[in-house]
Amino acid sequence: MRNSGASSSNGGNDVDHPAEDRHSAIPGATGGSNASNHSHNVNQAHRHTRQRGAGGRNMKSNVFLMFLGAALYSTILSLTSLSSMSLPSVSISMSMDGVPVTTDSINIIKSISATLDSEHFLMELDKERTYTGDCKKHYLSNHTWGKLVAPYTDKLEAKNIVARMAISGLRIIPTIAYYNEHNASNFTPPFFRSLNENGGAIIKPTHFSGGVAQVYQNLYHCFKKCTKKTVDKMPVNNNDYTYLVARSTMATDLQNLYRKAETETQYQYIPRGIIIEPRLRVENMMEYHWWVVNGHPVFVCLRCNDPSTGPAGSYFSMRFKRLQIKMEGLPQCRADLEKPNTWDKMVSIVQQLGNKLPNGIIRIDLYASENDIYFSEFTFTSNGCRFYYDPLVADAFLYGALYGYFTPRQLTPGFVEQAINQRFWYVVPLLHHLNPKDNTTHNAVTDMSMISGHPNDWTTCRRTKWHNTHNSTDRCFGLVSNLDQNYPIRCVGVTSDDLFVVGQWRIASITAAWQRVDWEWGMVIGAIVVLLWVSGVGKQEKEWQLPVIIAYLVAVTIYKYFQPTNMGLISPESLGTTIADSYRAFVSVHPMESQIIAWSHVATYWFEIAAWRSRTVQGVLFWYFMYEIVTSFVNEYAHQTEEERPVRCLRVTFIHATQQYAVNDVVRAYLLPPFFVYVYLLPKLIFKWIPFMNVE
Repeated sequence: MRNSGASSSNGGNDVDHPAEDRHSAIPGATGGSNASNHSHNVNQAHRHTRQRGAGGRNMKSNVFLMFLGAALYSTILSLTSLSSMSLPSVSISMSMDGVPVTTDSINIIKSISATLDSEHFLMELDKERTYTGDCKKHYLSNHTWGKLVAPYTDKLEAKNIVARMAISGLRIIPTIAYYNEHNASNFTPPFFRSLNENGGAIIKPTHFSGGVAQVYQNLYHCFKKCTKKTVDKMPVNNNDYTYLVARSTMATDLQNLYRKAETETQYQYIPRGIIIEPRLRVENMMEYHWWVVNGHPVFVCLRCNDPSTGPAGSYFSMRFKRLQIKMEGLPQCRADLEKPNTWDKMVSIVQQLGNKLPNGIIRIDLYASENDIYFSEFTFTSNGCRFYYDPLVADAFLYGALYGYFTPRQLTPGFVEQAINQRFWYVVPLLHHLNPKDNTTHNAVTDMSMISGHPNDWTTCRRTKWHNTHNSTDRCFGLVSNLDQNYPIRCVGVTSDDLFVVGQWRIASITAAWQRVDWEWGMVIGAIVVLLWVSGVGKQEKEWQLPVIIAYLVAVTIYKYFQPTNMGLISPESLGTTIADSYRAFVSVHPMESQIIAWSHVATYWFEIAAWRSRTVQGVLFWYFMYEIVTSFVNEYAHQTEEERPVRCLRVTFIHATQQYAVNDVVRAYLLPPFFVYVYLLPKLIFKWIPFMNVE
């Protein structure tokens, strides 16, 4: 009832040293300009209990009015205490060019997107409006573009370009030798064996991505995108056999184009050559892939070797805040990575490099130790533009920065963190669903980790297909497109036979809580109460007005049955399941940290108890009226102060799912809440917040 007003909608280039394989994705360009417990809902703002007796025998008019005034006065006090409590912060602080800015997150996205026609660019996405998608469409197989970026892709020429920039603090790996088809005969056995001295050497093609070998500790082997015969480690001093393998590999590389050059056309315009460099002590270094758009660094992938997964990588903003970005085939680094000593120096170097490079998206690869920073290479079509970032918003962010959706002034670390890490959409698995792993049906659990958060509708709707539902991804897109796009929190509930979307406001407001009250039903009950009072009917006392209570609940059931969102009188699941699910939901959405929510429940749910204990018909209906209006409003407002968005989505989606069946909803909203509040919640609240009883 009290929740029937919810807004919803039914119905290429790789690094050359053996530290690890690289994996970032996103092409470069020189462009222009949780089966959560159904327990989620919490019959919270629902029917708060009333208290016992409503009137007394021979209740006089003035006594009734005094009592009504006292009830309203207590309600006002409750609301006043709620509004005076310290509410959680709902804004974020960022710095734009050193000027601190505080604003609501959704307004940030709106104001930034306002430069073009797509107001919600980062929240409603498709694959074409991402840089990977743009690369697939406009840069792969593009010879005009390939010729432009070829000098920067050439591993020898790229070093010369950076050396001419003369950037302080950036070291260039020296070139020991360069071979092409004209001087390859100068690669002799004595020279090959000498590469083992002074820490070893790296041998790699300048016109390939991969084919990188090393001579180190008297062994030769290829460690990146290699042919079968060069993978095994071979002794350098073994009667020239290893030398012959290395020379044969060199000759083959000089004859061939890069195998992906047909689409990554920049490799077709690089002179074929082999470069030999000193081997860096990569064991004491980290590798960094810096993504730069039109000269401005956006984020960086820090590469690492994890003992359990091998090559891995994690993404960070320019101020070393971890970004929730994943790339297919690239596990994330451990969570305890520390900011390197050379971080600020690297940021400055990347900014200087960006200012001297052509416009577009370029990945700048660096190696850094505790003291030194080395240039590695420029990458334009990482992984051949095959993989999209997860979440897709990270991929779209590069696209948006390239094409002017975000100005350089807006590309601050704070904004990047906010745009990529913020979660606006939440998928909440509800009720019974099919486990895709073993094709068995399971009841929803109270594991909050099953609720998945997403920054936009594209990744959200892709997530819904993991659940057993006849609703396709297209249906999901249809529902989310019909939802008011001003909602900063969007909750997608997935049941065994339905999918729906519910919007939530980020900031607690009286207006939003007001809209969640079922005023039609409440006013009908209020009018009946006034009519009975004026006419003097319903004053007779009885020990227990059970028939009236039952009649009221039956009337509520009928009313709910004829609501547009109703799917039936009673759910196919048993009432026992509804009770169990409601309890789990109540527990999940009432954490003890939320004092406002807990106290609002304790202060208003007694209205329903009062209705149960009232001895007159007037009393029963009066207290149910208070329950429908006051309890609903106060608790809806309190639940809007919940900071944890998954908790809020769990609650509203569970309520919405239960409201689809009239009897189940009446059980959840009218019979169970007083028991949950005063038997479960109140004792926990006392032990948590009363100092002398706190046993923690």
